[in-house]
Amino acid sequence: MANFGVPINQSIGVMKNLFLFFAALFVLPLGGQAQQLPQFAFNDFEGWSYNGVELTSTNIGNGNITLYVTSMNVALTLTSPEFSCQDIDTIHADVYWKSLSINIPLTMAIDDADGTPLDSVSCYPTQAVTAPQVLPMTLPVPAGLTTARLRFVSWEANVNNGGAVRKIVLTGTVAAVPTTVTGDVDGDGHATIADVTALINYLLSPQETNADAADVNKDGKISIDDVTALINMLLSGN
Repeated sequence: MANFGVPINQSIGVMKNLFLFFAALFVLPLGGQAQQLPQFAFNDFEGWSYNGVELTSTNIGNGNITLYVTSMNVALTLTSPEFSCQDIDTIHADVYWKSLSINIPLTMAIDDADGTPLDSVSCYPTQAVTAPQVLPMTLPVPAGLTTARLRFVSWEANVNNGGAVRKIVLTGTVAAVPTTVTGDVDGDGHATIADVTALINYLLSPQETNADAADVNKDGKISIDDVTALINMLLSGN
């Protein structure tokens, strides 16, 4: 077991004053990445289907996909191809939507590979115009879902007031993997000059801390040497 004893000497006071000279140091952020999902546009619709029929250059017409519920209570839908979402935690869609009414929302649903709806979100247009406006939509990916499809429908629209999809830009946010940031003594996700203060305060008055983050030089104990190592790390930008 690692010994996280706290050897203290008078150099702590010197180090505490010394680090105040260092400013504008690098920050080490944590975060997810973005990846592309199947896009929809007039010339980019491979695998998409409209009312269960795969779209082609012939049946996509002028590039506008009209969505509404027919008089026979059949919802006309636009469905994406199946895609992998194993490492995605959130899906964002910018839908270019031509709306004939501001009172009728567009809905985006996420279905599993069997077509079972899992979650949905709706967005109202801000104006009734024939030119496309962007409707931003965001859905979390249900836990454990590995493959999915997105389905777009306007449940409250009819043939007289329905709208049309012109383009859909999809982006998936990859879940960030929680990691310990070396030197992140205060636990805010970054190693900064504030952590030098936190480390010195810990050495002066030991309390509960993240030992892996505080043991900057990885010698198995937390000591004044880690203060020096942290300052050097911040100055070098590593």
